[in-house]
Amino acid sequence: MTLSVYTTYANIFCPPNKTLFCNDDIYYLPLTGKPTVINYPYSLAKYFDISSLNQCRVGNVQRIWYIDQNQDGSFQSSEPNCSQTLTLQAVSDQIIIDFPEDKMYMCKEDIVTDKPTWSSGPCDVLGYNISETIFEVAPDACYKIYRKYTVINWCTYNGQNSNNHGLWTHTQIIKVIEKTPPTIKDCTNKIIGVESDCKATFSINNSAFDDALCASQELTWTVDIDLWADGTTDFRYGQNETGPFKLNPVGNNQEISITLPDRVSVGKHKVYWSVRDQCGNFKTCLTYVETKDLKKPTPYFHDFLTAAFQGNIMNLVISASIFNIASFDNCTPASKLKYSFSPNVNDTIRTITCSSAGFRFFTIYVTDLDGNQESIDVFMLIFDNGTCNVSSGISGRITESNSRPIENVTFSLSREGGDTLTTYTDADGRFIWTDISFYDDYTIIPDFSTHLYDRIDIGDIKKLQNYIMGLDHLVNFEYLAADLNGDKKIKISDLELLKKIVLTGSSTDQSNWFFASETDTIHDVNSLKNINSSLEIMRYDGNADFKAVYKGDITGANYIESDPRSITFLTKKVNGNIVDFYLSEKKMCKGLQVELVLPELNDKINIHSDYFELSPNSMKFDNQNNVIRFLTTEEFSITEDLSLFTVTMMEDLEAKQIMISSFSKMINEENSISKIKIRTGIHSESEVGISPNPGYDIFHLDHQDAIISAIYDLNGQSIEFKQNNRDLTLIAQTGIYLVKIILNGNVYFKKLVKY
Repeated sequence: MTLSVYTTYANIFCPPNKTLFCNDDIYYLPLTGKPTVINYPYSLAKYFDISSLNQCRVGNVQRIWYIDQNQDGSFQSSEPNCSQTLTLQAVSDQIIIDFPEDKMYMCKEDIVTDKPTWSSGPCDVLGYNISETIFEVAPDACYKIYRKYTVINWCTYNGQNSNNHGLWTHTQIIKVIEKTPPTIKDCTNKIIGVESDCKATFSINNSAFDDALCASQELTWTVDIDLWADGTTDFRYGQNETGPFKLNPVGNNQEISITLPDRVSVGKHKVYWSVRDQCGNFKTCLTYVETKDLKKPTPYFHDFLTAAFQGNIMNLVISASIFNIASFDNCTPASKLKYSFSPNVNDTIRTITCSSAGFRFFTIYVTDLDGNQESIDVFMLIFDNGTCNVSSGISGRITESNSRPIENVTFSLSREGGDTLTTYTDADGRFIWTDISFYDDYTIIPDFSTHLYDRIDIGDIKKLQNYIMGLDHLVNFEYLAADLNGDKKIKISDLELLKKIVLTGSSTDQSNWFFASETDTIHDVNSLKNINSSLEIMRYDGNADFKAVYKGDITGANYIESDPRSITFLTKKVNGNIVDFYLSEKKMCKGLQVELVLPELNDKINIHSDYFELSPNSMKFDNQNNVIRFLTTEEFSITEDLSLFTVTMMEDLEAKQIMISSFSKMINEENSISKIKIRTGIHSESEVGISPNPGYDIFHLDHQDAIISAIYDLNGQSIEFKQNNRDLTLIAQTGIYLVKIILNGNVYFKKLVKY
């Protein structure tokens, strides 16, 4: 702005320049001065200020006075004017700052934000700033807040003063406290069992929880371990430790676990637990830990011993230690172990007299130096060899290898130069001899010759054939069932014998069963050499156990064989003297056995198949029963348009009378076995029944069209009978019989019991 100063005809004159203080009123004209106005009314004198004051009102103000000639309230350069300078100086005065004092709060209280107060000069401009630092770990508080206050007088502080003139600071300390210590969960004494080397892995764990109003989120542990409680800290675990001994803070109620680097032998030890919460509260406790031998000794005994004595001369004294072979303990030397007949370690002797001879049962206890005991049952067979004139008993049980008991098995008890004693098994397979004198050369021998007509079939042949060819394997008692000739080997000769038994429907000798004494597992074919079919009394342990295996019953040797549930139906088509048997569906066959029942047999009857070869060794003509049996183990796929097999008969024989018996079976693709039947009428086997069963002499057939073809005893021998319509008279002794019944082209076998 350009100001014109009129010197010749100026009509206004400014008051002199003034020096004032910052708190002076520059608008109070009696203080600052008034202008002199010439030739104009004073009321037309106006001014405006140009300020150069800072925020503390220190600096200069240029005041322009002018005569508002046109009275528009604004200055024009053409109007008379003049300039006055007002200089404002600072007022020096004492500044007093009051900062908030330190405070303490409980953890649930609200923390107030305090402010600083002060007294200052009239023109001073003060401001403040607050910054906070929180320290969560403090020895005398739950946590601390360091609140820093900074007050600045912006009128005197320029940020470069070395003495921070115009700057004041203060730090307020706020403590947040909580006095409830955490709770250690487990301070109970502990016992750690040592292991086989008489040392223990020293592992302990614990936890703590802070249930105060302001629960700590982290807990800090220190654990001191004094092995053998001798007053020396052997191991310390804590936050300030290093390596495996460092324990980082854990969460509230979180478990800590400690395992010493060295295994510890037997002894008593101290564990000092110390836990601290974030509020500085401590809790400690002491735990006694004992590393102790808790392991029972390991008995290694003779579980069966025999002894003989002359009871009429001297009693037999038995020590419990005689049963020991090599018992051992992890901490007690074998020589320090004690043996007794009861938990009482001093009960070490038993005296056997004539009244207590025979089979005896004892429980032997072995005790270590720490009192740990283990017991085991042992047996002793004590022979008086007839000198005491007292008697005892021998018992046992026989089951099939699939655990099914066998009734009516003959057992003989014999010795050289003595009489043979015979007994029979009951329905549970048990046998017993009572009131006998014990001799140490007794032998127990089973005998059972019952022939089971349909126990073995094509499935057993296929199984044995695949084993010999290396295509399958045998398990456990299947090895014994496969050794048909009893030579302790499994060869082609066994397979040929098995085929012969299936084709003929009868066994080749009087013994249809194998017996295994005290044997539960057969590992391989070489194990057959170790199987005994009889039991020497010196191996008798109070119960003579035998397994019985039916010769050739390989597929049923290890489990209870169930009758095939599936049925394969054949359709019989007769064309003159030619009979074709067709399958009604496509099917994969892995083996086949068939029994045809004809009106009569002669050498002009021929059987042919386009699927398999029939050699003389695979066929059997039974002229006595008018039956033809054949089998094959070839695998082939059957179609509906090509007959499974064809029978060509003499022209004068009734081809329609050909029937298929229940002997006929097929191995399916999934190795299951199904029965083969001719599809005619539908009859359930329950219709082809005999009642009453059991019965006496006269029985009744349940179906009017049923015809009895033959009746066999359990040895496969034919039995005489008479049939009058539906009445059957059986001319035989009491026993179990198989009745062969023909109904509408199908052959059924029914078990009949006569008493």
